[in-house]
Amino acid sequence: GKTDVVYAGDLQGNLWKFNLLGDNAASWGVAFGNSPLYTASHTPTGAATGTPQPITAPPIVRANTRGVTGLMVAFGTGRNLTLGDRESTAPQTLYSVLDNTRYISTSGALKIDTAVTPEAVGTGRSRLVQQQITATHDSAGREFNALSSNDVDYGGADAKEGWYFDLPESGERVLDPIAFYDGTNLLEVKSEIPATGGDTQFVNMHLAYDDLPESMKKRIEGLKAVHVYLSKYSPRQLKKLDEESLRKLPPPAVHPLVRVHPENGRRFLYLNPVRMEAIL
Repeated sequence: GKTDVVYAGDLQGNLWKFNLLGDNAASWGVAFGNSPLYTASHTPTGAATGTPQPITAPPIVRANTRGVTGLMVAFGTGRNLTLGDRESTAPQTLYSVLDNTRYISTSGALKIDTAVTPEAVGTGRSRLVQQQITATHDSAGREFNALSSNDVDYGGADAKEGWYFDLPESGERVLDPIAFYDGTNLLEVKSEIPATGGDTQFVNMHLAYDDLPESMKKRIEGLKAVHVYLSKYSPRQLKKLDEESLRKLPPPAVHPLVRVHPENGRRFLYLNPVRMEAIL
């Protein structure tokens, strides 16, 4: 069959919907007037604005059977794309939001039912119902959480448009596709806390030196670099150290910028942009 609708998230927490109805590609485009169906964010207590929650796992869709028509789009937030992502403790969330768009079939083609105006859920959580952990149980050495089943009223003057559940563990996030468990309406969500540690990198510093212009080789000959745990000029951040680890740090080390290999006699650069604090 032909794909008529596509849902996708981005790193700014936007959940987009793309209408691909019909055979004319010129009529395809972003739904809801080029606006996201929903923008996921978390607002800490006392904060004026929320922090976007990135969406990197594909959403899953099922028809709403709770009193209104439309589709429920479920998705989780979180990312693990960079070294810094692994150590992030930013709160992440599982969402299920309503796409109230209705469709009709005309001569075998799917079209939007204009009797109902499609509306984006927008931003914030005032139109969503929160779900929470209500109890924790231990079984065979494993811990299981019982979740609330707070009703979502999709009709009436104070109609809601979905629900959300904040993942309980620091650093927990959703990185894998969500599924429906055994054909039911129960969501099967695999969340994880990425492992940290390990940052080995390799570069041929002989070639790095050989490729320098002769004028630069003369300029750096005899200079020394001061190395620390984390330079204020570092292009990226390292893991933050606790008080005890900071006290155990060795003093800054001074090394020649250009050294000679003791076995092959070739010159090479000896530096680390993450740790190089000064050049003497």
